[in-house]
Amino acid sequence: MDFDIEPLSELVAFCHPKWVNIGADSQGHNLPEPDYVKVMELVAELGTFTEVKEKRNL
Repeated sequence: MDFDIEPLSELVAFCHPKWVNIGADSQGHNLPEPDYVKVMELVAELGTFTEVKEKRNL
């Protein structure tokens, strides 16, 4: 699904997670996915305040 990086990262930060998992639709549910560059920008932003675990299917 599409997202805006800043509001999403602020929402995640509000939850104070120990880590977040980031991965693609590996179960074939045909979920709309953002492009790889946008996902990597989100990973970088989230990495400023929590551990980011990237799934192998990313």
